[in-house]
Amino acid sequence: MNIKKQGIFNQQADRFFGDIRAFGSDTITHALGVDTKIAEQIAGEIAYRLSQHWGGSMFYVTKHSPWLTHERDRQIWQDFNGKNYHELAQRFGLSIPYIYKIVSRMRKLQANPAQIQQTTKKGS
Repeated sequence: MNIKKQGIFNQQADRFFGDIRAFGSDTITHALGVDTKIAEQIAGEIAYRLSQHWGGSMFYVTKHSPWLTHERDRQIWQDFNGKNYHELAQRFGLSIPYIYKIVSRMRKLQANPAQIQQTTKKGS
């Protein structure tokens, strides 16, 4: 790998771990009511431990977690009335064919409740 590419990866890693510290601190402060300084220390420690654990690795960070995707799909299924594919596609920012796929998959899951449990556990 050339030096220029290494520099770009280092910049991305710095931003990534900076975001972990910032988002972590903000989440800890607001969700738990922890003092900002303590939240920053906790988030910094989490970022440090992640860098020690994952340092040297290259991987793709998905935009959506499986759990969030499953929750979105459950909401689509819950709001589905048999003919509102277009409305759901617009509301959730998805294509109409993709809404059809989600509805089909959720229909199958509903037919086999044990599968719902397995799908939910995978996203946990």
